[in-house]
Amino acid sequence: MHRLKSKVQRKTMVMIAAGLALLVVVVCAVSWFTVMRGFAQLERNFLLRNVVRSQEAVAERISNIAVKLVDWAKWDDTYAFISDRNQAYIKSNITPDVLADIKLDMMIFLDVNGKAFYTVGRTPGTDHGIVPPELMLYIFRNSALISSQDEKGALSGIIMLAGRPAMLASHPVLTSQGRGPKNGTVLFLKYLDGDELKHFSDVVRVTLSFQDITAPSLPADFMAAEKAFRQGKATFVAAPSDKVIAGYRLLKDINGIPILIMKVEVPREITLFGRRTLFYFMLALFGVGGIFALVVYWPLKKEIGVRSRLEERLSGLNDIFGQLARHSRTVAWEVDAKGLYTYVSHIAEYVWGYHPSALVGKKHFYDLHPEQGREAFKCEALAAFERREIFKDFVNPLQIKPGKTIWVSTTGFPILNPDGTLKGYRGNDTDITRRKLAEESLLVSKSRLDLALRSAHMGVWQFDLVAQKRVFDEQVCRILGIDPATFHGTADEFFAVVHPDDRPRIKSDLVRTIEYREPYESEYRALWPDGSVHHITSRGELLCNADGNPLMVNGILWDVSDKKKAEEALLKIRAQLVQTDKMATLGEMATGMAHEMNQPLAGIALSVTMFRKLIEKKRLTEEKIAEGVKDIEANIQRMVNTINHVRIYARQELVEFQPVDVPQTIDMALNLMGTQLSVHGVELLKTFAPDLPKVMGEPSQLEQIWINFISNARHSMEQKERQIKEGRITLADYHKSLQISISYELRSDMLKVVFADNGMGINREVAKKAFEPFFTTKTVGEGTGLGLSICHGIVQNHKGRIEITGRELEGATLTVYLPVAKMQV
Repeated sequence: MHRLKSKVQRKTMVMIAAGLALLVVVVCAVSWFTVMRGFAQLERNFLLRNVVRSQEAVAERISNIAVKLVDWAKWDDTYAFISDRNQAYIKSNITPDVLADIKLDMMIFLDVNGKAFYTVGRTPGTDHGIVPPELMLYIFRNSALISSQDEKGALSGIIMLAGRPAMLASHPVLTSQGRGPKNGTVLFLKYLDGDELKHFSDVVRVTLSFQDITAPSLPADFMAAEKAFRQGKATFVAAPSDKVIAGYRLLKDINGIPILIMKVEVPREITLFGRRTLFYFMLALFGVGGIFALVVYWPLKKEIGVRSRLEERLSGLNDIFGQLARHSRTVAWEVDAKGLYTYVSHIAEYVWGYHPSALVGKKHFYDLHPEQGREAFKCEALAAFERREIFKDFVNPLQIKPGKTIWVSTTGFPILNPDGTLKGYRGNDTDITRRKLAEESLLVSKSRLDLALRSAHMGVWQFDLVAQKRVFDEQVCRILGIDPATFHGTADEFFAVVHPDDRPRIKSDLVRTIEYREPYESEYRALWPDGSVHHITSRGELLCNADGNPLMVNGILWDVSDKKKAEEALLKIRAQLVQTDKMATLGEMATGMAHEMNQPLAGIALSVTMFRKLIEKKRLTEEKIAEGVKDIEANIQRMVNTINHVRIYARQELVEFQPVDVPQTIDMALNLMGTQLSVHGVELLKTFAPDLPKVMGEPSQLEQIWINFISNARHSMEQKERQIKEGRITLADYHKSLQISISYELRSDMLKVVFADNGMGINREVAKKAFEPFFTTKTVGEGTGLGLSICHGIVQNHKGRIEITGRELEGATLTVYLPVAKMQV
């Protein structure tokens, strides 16, 4: 019995030992396969990261060269050097150590024609300052290096020169503010030589090398990498030995053409570490196996613990999914082939107001659909069941327990029995009531916007710059007289309805918006099929993508034909008022003109009297006749000039702006009004600055402004003199004076004309109303109240401004600012 027991024990021990040995062997084999595979993957990932870092180091080096190049290319000194080739620039900036400081092999300066006129650097096999022929040939073949006109034309990258890889950066020469026009090109060159490779290896801490992909023969490992690249792989990995692993990456030149294969080598420290680790792991495994054979309880206990933790984890996941469903208001469900609920998640009580027990086995899914339309929904849903269709984002209403209707998005898929028959459907309903209300609100807002646009006679348009297509809404088509049913958005269709004279302006306005990022603004005429002309105003804004490239122009337009007609009517009324004011002014100037006419008539009468006396005394000679006739002709010419001036002033003409000499218009006004000033004892002081520029204007309108100012000043000074005589104003000595001055304000490019009198003056209240139509401080019969209002309109039409200042009893000052003609600036 004891022997049997021992035999059984031995057999048991053998079986346990054999089982343990087999288990250890299997575990070791699996561990070797999985662990070493993991270490190999770690090693590969480490290598790939170093390959990427090496490639980034090369790119960063090229970027650094390009950044340093910007400092030289966008510099006023370089801009001037390209033009005048001054030696001061070379002495100040191109020192013997300049290439070493910025770590370059060569700096090349090219003029606007792409010709190299100055070079700094040294290339093996060439003299100092000579551009390698292969580089000039490369520049000639790649005109993009020198053809750009702005800073966006900067290029950088790798090139191959006579079998030697090099880093090249090119940038157009601009001013320090980055403005053109381009004045040439600057190129920086750095060969990928041994020093540069050592620099990269030190930075990345790997062994780095490059191989020309176009070389006649490649090493075996590079050939294998090149083959992998041709098959579409981004990175090739190979292990030439147990101590080194290498990664290969294809580099492209400045034009995006594959040119170099970069090789990165790293020691296989991870693999060696993995092997040592696995060896120690196997030793430990055998030790643990022995303990395992003696103690069985602990693994069982551990298994129970793992199972408990997994159950806890599963419970936690259920809680997480429940929270997600609750916050997203999503109810999971399952129905049979007839639509009867077989499962409903507990979220239904929170979202629908139904406990799952009130639904499962008692209600069909279509029972929750609102009664109105329920039958139609049921038929449609069951028909989809028959077709075994998948529901995805099917929006439908659902009536929850409190009687409230919500909107849900239903997603479901069919469940099939083993024999292929339909078992039911499984899916979920997500509450989208808020989204539905937002969509309805958006539709209402759009409807209101459409109504507002129609009420304002406006339309919305869009010009897709990529597709070169215009999209007009129905309102735009109506305003332009286009049939929306036949409009396809082409340029020919649009410009066919635009007046031929306005087409160039629309195109230039659009080009300005795209090139200078200015808001689009244009006015043009639309020709309707019935022959009518409609004036259109259009506004828009440019929309660009994340890279700043123009995508489209969005805008609105509206019909301003009625406004144009109103403006034309207003211009006619204004012209009539101007003419009325002229006639009123001529009436006031009648006395002065009579004096002007009396003087030459008196001279003529004196000449006639002289002729009579000479005839009576028989002393009339040819010399006396010639002298008298000359005096008569001079006086007649003086009368003709006065009459012509009055006729020109009184004539109603179309306004045509031209460069006008302002002092000359003031002198012309004084020719008509000067006699009144002298007759009424007004001292006139003129101060005109020298070399005054001209303004763009209409001479007779400007003359009308000055005549109004002179007339108002004379009336004001006469009123003050009258009140002094009547004793209403106490003033010991009063001397009437009118000062006229003209100056030029260079900063604002405005001509400043000032009329200052020492008459009655004005207060603030009068100054505020001075330019209102029919407002006057003169007595009845002395004025119409239109003078200053008309002057204000004339000045505004000249793009200027008018101001009035003064104090009571101290005089008034009228100041007019007129913009000078651009041709004079």
